[in-house]
Amino acid sequence: MLQKIQRLSQLKEWGYNTPKIMQIDYGTKIDSKLLKKLRDFAGIAEKMTIRTYNYKNELIDFKTDFYPEIPTEEAIEKIQSLVSRYNVLFQEAIDVNTTLITGNIALKRDESGFYDILKGRFRVRDVDKPPSRVKRLSERFEIIYKINDSEMREIIFELKDIPLLVPYDQGVIIEFDLHEDKVGERGENLILWEYRPLG
Repeated sequence: MLQKIQRLSQLKEWGYNTPKIMQIDYGTKIDSKLLKKLRDFAGIAEKMTIRTYNYKNELIDFKTDFYPEIPTEEAIEKIQSLVSRYNVLFQEAIDVNTTLITGNIALKRDESGFYDILKGRFRVRDVDKPPSRVKRLSERFEIIYKINDSEMREIIFELKDIPLLVPYDQGVIIEFDLHEDKVGERGENLILWEYRPLG
């Protein structure tokens, strides 16, 4: 299976909106050249986000270290210790307070699937264990046009070609957010965090 950063690159190539992001591989030596590259990548951004994943198998642990929307220099400092344990993703900070919907979509080539989402100011990581008194919304569907939730029907319709583009017969899981603001590489409201095999 391709690495997470490679799958994000595919989504970008296919015309989908993804975060501005770079990967620092496990074991990378952090020297002055890389520090300059990190600062150049961040540009004038005052804050950045760090995501990490297991360098051997990203699918065995989804709860690795995560530092959302922290000061850029603090993020760069954290990278220097995190690369001894993880592959590290250094990405634009997207304000959770602009999130309208976040969640996971399972989608097959025949357009059947299901979704688990939260509506409101949440992150994809919150979906598995929502905060107290927050209801996770879920729906199974046999075909996209019969999805009950009109917002989700529109989102999933936009993503319906992804299962046709990947080599996974069983379908895919797609992580996404819908924002009030324009975000990501393409400056759109809908942003994709990744896809991976279903099951």
